Amino acid sequence: MRKLLLVDDEPDVVKFLKLRFESKGYAVVTAGNGPQALQVAESELPDVIILDILMPGMDGFEVCEHLKNKEKTADIPVVMLTCLTDEKSKTKSKEVGAAEFISKPFDFVKLEGVINDHFKKLEEETGKKK
Repeated sequence: MRKLLLVDDEPDVVKFLKLRFESKGYAVVTAGNGPQALQVAESELPDVIILDILMPGMDGFEVCEHLKNKEKTADIPVVMLTCLTDEKSKTKSKEVGAAEFISKPFDFVKLEGVINDHFKKLEEETGKKK
């Protein structure tokens, strides 16, 4: 089963995405802040991480950088889902290793398509279907 990690400090966003992705057959784990995201990512090893940038304490850039610097989580695609829209944030996302940058408000169908593209790549690389 495809497993997603949703990381956002806004409970309503997490609840909405969790319900939508679970209704599509995904296994979903969540985290409400950066340190928790790192812990959950390492213990659950999700297939894809959807990560907010603007969070108190440790922001999404820092979280992504930590994930990419750990052997265990380095290959997990990270999709930044944020209210930021500026080019500097988009560039910084790529610099810290994010695979995608999607601005809020977002279209769920488009987000799901991006996530599915990453699952297809994963299946091609591993030669098996999740």
